[in-house]
Amino acid sequence: MLRDRLPSPREPLQGLFMNGPAADLVEVAGLAKFDFVVLDGEHGHVWPSLPDLIRAARYRDVAAIVRVPNTRPDAMSQAMDWGADGILVPAVRTADEIERAVAAVRYPPEGKRGLAGSVAAADYGWKGEGYLAESRRRASVWIQVETEEALRELDRWAGLSSVDLFFIGPADLSMALGEEGRPGPRFEAAMDGVIRTLQGRKAWGIFAGTPDDRERWQRLGAAAVATSVPLVLRQGIAVWRGEERHG
Repeated sequence: MLRDRLPSPREPLQGLFMNGPAADLVEVAGLAKFDFVVLDGEHGHVWPSLPDLIRAARYRDVAAIVRVPNTRPDAMSQAMDWGADGILVPAVRTADEIERAVAAVRYPPEGKRGLAGSVAAADYGWKGEGYLAESRRRASVWIQVETEEALRELDRWAGLSSVDLFFIGPADLSMALGEEGRPGPRFEAAMDGVIRTLQGRKAWGIFAGTPDDRERWQRLGAAAVATSVPLVLRQGIAVWRGEERHG
């Protein structure tokens, strides 16, 4: 399970953000041996098709992390019932928001998620008594670090056993730092602090726009690095056209 691999993966886990309802692209991600897909319910339009996207991920053995629209506990619980492996919570600013996410994603005693044996996550009842134990192992909570409040609270949050990974969003974090979504010196200084705070205490991940970015963050200790379908497509088109040879 993805959650079991996060604390100390042999190699950084590779992910792909999906912002559309195409289940075949989720299957391709699994066939391409990505470790996880992020089904983007914040900026993408995946929600109406989410059950089918999660089903495709399970079919092709790639973990499905759902980025929910804001910090909505009802959306988190619903995604988990549909079979998601975990939730990525964007724009977190307070510890209360983290507590609400954990409560929505996990069953008691750690959380408050309602139990239904008839849902897709429980194979519609066929998993039987083993479902609860499996779900407690599987249900992963990822918190996005992209606000000034998150930066200030990160040292305290790093001690939360309920959080599996902190995921840095470079565009929004740099925007919060006054760099208009283009990571610059303020973002780099903030990342130095993030890495010092989390290294050896909690797994962290980050979005990478290029292969060079991916390699850099992996060298610095990222447990998970993800890019997006549009970026991979743009880079593939550049290779196809031969544009990469011209700088």
